[in-house]
Amino acid sequence: MEPKTASLEKTLIVIPAYNEDESILQTLEDITSQKLGFDIVVVNDGSKDNTANEVLKAGIDILNLPCNLGYGAAVETGFRYAIKNEYTRVVLMDSDGQHDPTFIQAMVNTMDTGNFDVIIGSRFKGTVNYSIPITRKLGILFFRKIVKLITKQNILDVTSGFQLLNQKAVKFLLNENYPSDYPDSDVITKLLLSGFNVFEVPVTIHARGKGNSMHSSKSKTTYYIYKMILSLLLVALTHRIKKEV
Repeated sequence: MEPKTASLEKTLIVIPAYNEDESILQTLEDITSQKLGFDIVVVNDGSKDNTANEVLKAGIDILNLPCNLGYGAAVETGFRYAIKNEYTRVVLMDSDGQHDPTFIQAMVNTMDTGNFDVIIGSRFKGTVNYSIPITRKLGILFFRKIVKLITKQNILDVTSGFQLLNQKAVKFLLNENYPSDYPDSDVITKLLLSGFNVFEVPVTIHARGKGNSMHSSKSKTTYYIYKMILSLLLVALTHRIKKEV
């Protein structure tokens, strides 16, 4: 199967945001400076600060959720907007400036030239220049091992939120009870088990400049770990049951 030409594709950049008024404007300026020609929508997840005003100041489309529904709910909202408006590809990236938009074109080019459904912007493929605390690194390695055990495929960065998905993958996830809080390695696992072709492209991730990561809260980190383990087990069990039916 030959890849579609770029001219046939309609790409949307989806950026979930919660209380990011200190960084969202710079993030949007960094993206638009790449002159990619892609549409951008920010999903404002009930921010209590001036995030919405900063987005409007940048002249970018915004979807305002009525309250803080969670990262996953914001991503799902962006996905539904993309499908409703007939976008054929979605770039998913964070609002805090950690995801470097200069790598978007490389991700798109890889999808154009290969038969891939999902491109992951990987922190650990190629030359690794991403410095993270040892505890978090061990956590990523732990989930990488679980995903490999379940899927028999070696995805290095199973927790990356920097992704490019085609319409088929987006529609699939919308029909699979997309997680409302922390969609992560469980989503990648579900895609792999369902036969989607996932490929990693090396990217650079910048240190978070302002604001707080979810990993800065011990309680949220603990919840994330237990929730993700249970979610991965559920994905594996559900897939096994479907195969046996």
